[in-house]
Amino acid sequence: MTKKTASSLRERFSFWREYGRTAAFPPGSKVLLGCRPRSFTGSLSIERESMSIQTYLEAVKNRPYPNDLSHVLVKCGTDVLVSAQGQLDQDVFNDIARQCIELWASVTIVSSGAVKAGKESVHGEGPAYFPPYPDKEYTAIGARHLLQKWGDAFALYQREVAQLWVTPINLNNQGERAQISVAIRFCHRSGTVPIVNGNDVVSEILCNMDNDILAASIAELTQPKPDAVIFLTKVGGVYEDDPVQSPHAHRYREMNVDVARVLGTAIATRSRFRGGMGQKLLQAIRCVEMGMRVGIAGPENDNILRFAASESVGTIIRSS
Repeated sequence: MTKKTASSLRERFSFWREYGRTAAFPPGSKVLLGCRPRSFTGSLSIERESMSIQTYLEAVKNRPYPNDLSHVLVKCGTDVLVSAQGQLDQDVFNDIARQCIELWASVTIVSSGAVKAGKESVHGEGPAYFPPYPDKEYTAIGARHLLQKWGDAFALYQREVAQLWVTPINLNNQGERAQISVAIRFCHRSGTVPIVNGNDVVSEILCNMDNDILAASIAELTQPKPDAVIFLTKVGGVYEDDPVQSPHAHRYREMNVDVARVLGTAIATRSRFRGGMGQKLLQAIRCVEMGMRVGIAGPENDNILRFAASESVGTIIRSS
């Protein structure tokens, strides 16, 4: 190792120790700081200004939604990542990334959207060919496009992203579970944001693992475990009735695990589709029982930051 390289590394790690849980940006680096969009109504016009990493991180420490969390897991469903026109929306990715940066904590993202990204890449905004490709093919094509959107979002803050494909086979192997935890921890220590999904394109039986189950499984095996888990959903919480069909349906602000278990099981049982609110509730219960703060909410209005600051957003799942 040259003296110049050693000096550069010492400078980097000195800065890293000073700022603890954030990325190891060397002094003098620049960050492109986006504005703080408050909703996804219409197109988001993001103005950027250049400031030093140190100045930005000082601003983050004085943020309006302080929290004492060290690790937050954010699960993003496909419906959260699309615009009103039904296309994956870079502005949404950007705003979620901004909130993750401003958490001032290690963040793990479990992201759906590869199948959607594959369909958009193959078919554009037009209808799918008939017969359509198998989901495995869409997933294989869409994986890089999904990761690119996350990469572009975090690049605004000079943060790298790393993709972790995790399958049920990995989760059932004790050694591989340990390696997943090691990989995520390395990402956090290096200032990289892990993007986890279950896009399995080679297994003979299983194609895509349900990402709600994956989120709870990642929360369970990661060391240290997340302090909080938020499941992002387009509808913004848990309702007494389908809010799409019944716009005036009541949203539960809080729900204990007993009620969540009954409701989640009922919804999951009658649903013909994988995932959905029923599965979110059942996996949210798993996280609550591991001692984590858990919420189901939309990403708009700084909900990730407000959730981390213990504000009431969406539906908070409690132990009692």
